[in-house]
Amino acid sequence: MLEQLNGIRWDELKHNYGAADDIPGLLRQIIDGPAADEALFKLENNLFHQGGWICSAAPAAVPFLVELAAAPGVPLRSKLVALAGNVAYEAGELRGRGVDPAWQEAWAASIPPLLELLDDADVHVRRMTTWALGAARPQAETVVERLRARWPAEPDLTVRLGLVLAAGKLSPHGATWLQGLREHPEPQVRLAATMALSRLAADIDLVCGAVRDGDLAAWRHNPWYGGTPESLVWGIDHELGGHCRARIRFATRMLAHRDPQVRIGGVKAAGVVLSTWLSALPELLPPLVEHLDDPDATVRAFALHLLVASGEAGPHLDRLAAMLADETRLSRRGKARIADVALWGLACRAAGSARVARTA
Repeated sequence: MLEQLNGIRWDELKHNYGAADDIPGLLRQIIDGPAADEALFKLENNLFHQGGWICSAAPAAVPFLVELAAAPGVPLRSKLVALAGNVAYEAGELRGRGVDPAWQEAWAASIPPLLELLDDADVHVRRMTTWALGAARPQAETVVERLRARWPAEPDLTVRLGLVLAAGKLSPHGATWLQGLREHPEPQVRLAATMALSRLAADIDLVCGAVRDGDLAAWRHNPWYGGTPESLVWGIDHELGGHCRARIRFATRMLAHRDPQVRIGGVKAAGVVLSTWLSALPELLPPLVEHLDDPDATVRAFALHLLVASGEAGPHLDRLAAMLADETRLSRRGKARIADVALWGLACRAAGSARVARTA
């Protein structure tokens, strides 16, 4: 393992913090369990950090990242795949600007061993590999064929969603397969196929139905939209882009969801829509007012804030007055409360009435 490491003049290469002569030692420390976490942290900072360029050390290091990720006894294997994928996606975003000339060849050579990881015994490695392969444009047709080949044998739904989304990133090579998956019996597969085909706005009812009726657990560990149901809702809303009607419908339906995490995503999506299209207010105002009594404090706070900021709190002053008793804090660190937002709304209304009285 790492036999070719000493054959590279690392001192002549650069990363985010200068000469790359520390890269070999960090790669070797990955194999050493106790030092692996700190070594990977330093590698991420050196090779990627916040992006912006692809340093000359990156194409030299990425084959070793993939080699270590493929070795069963190495710790943090999925995170090594993630680092390689992060650099590859950043290179794609930069479109050649600030990208080291050796990167494309190095990344293309890394794709075949990454494809082998689709069959890895570790489900976390497989999940992250689907994400990294979404950046494998140099061999898009071959990659989509392997993604499709893995599909029937893959038992993990999170990985299956990743196979679909990766194929979408590499379309049009996977378009025919993805079209067929829009009729799949699993709602989350239908949702992923719709995402992959960029049909979220056209199929907004399918999207809303999948989030409303399906089990969202498979998205929790998905690198594409992972974390919480809120992050999934937020990601879908972002990808709906300029489709105002679809975004209004989506936010409204998410606000009606039984899961508070989905409702949080819905009320935040409503805020983004209103900040872009004030014309959406007549449709979004009624569900916002309805959620002033939401059992989830975050939903209540956002709904109240949007109502007050819209300037349409007048007919609901009694509701605002009742919320003066809501001592729930807006964050764990600050002292501001939901009651303070209600007070702000009442003060704005009083100031407006005073101005009218003075001009009368």
